[in-house]
Amino acid sequence: LDVGPGDGETLLMLAKRFDAVLGIDNSREMLDRARSGIRCANLNNVVLRLKPFESLKAPRQDLILFAMVLHHAASPRQFFEHAHRLLNAAGTLVVVELISHDQEWAKSACGDLWLGFDPADLDEWAREVEFQPGASQYLAQRNGFRIQLRSYHKGAEQ
Repeated sequence: LDVGPGDGETLLMLAKRFDAVLGIDNSREMLDRARSGIRCANLNNVVLRLKPFESLKAPRQDLILFAMVLHHAASPRQFFEHAHRLLNAAGTLVVVELISHDQEWAKSACGDLWLGFDPADLDEWAREVEFQPGASQYLAQRNGFRIQLRSYHKGAEQ
């Protein structure tokens, strides 16, 4: 499950590794962009749905990806809660997100509700809903933003 698949690039990657991939977004415009990329790649194992993540009822997932969407969520903790409900017993949540920053312009220009996240906050929300933190990686961007790639596992620590 790819939440907020953007232009569909991650869907293409996931489609090579999984039998079925679901991409959801609450923006028709963004889904149209993803759909265009999927058509070009002629993929038949990817389904796109216009739906807010918080209302999604789907079969248990092996993997849920939040790539640069959490900072648009009214309640990031609720995203973690819902991801935990949707994952199978050995499922993994991957979060790719900005690290806390002070670029206030992002709120008006990009619709950001949060100016990134402290890694400890993500870990706290994850632990509150019984995820086990896994591997992490941090990347610095030329524009000054820093990105964190975090994995969280349901069940035993990986």
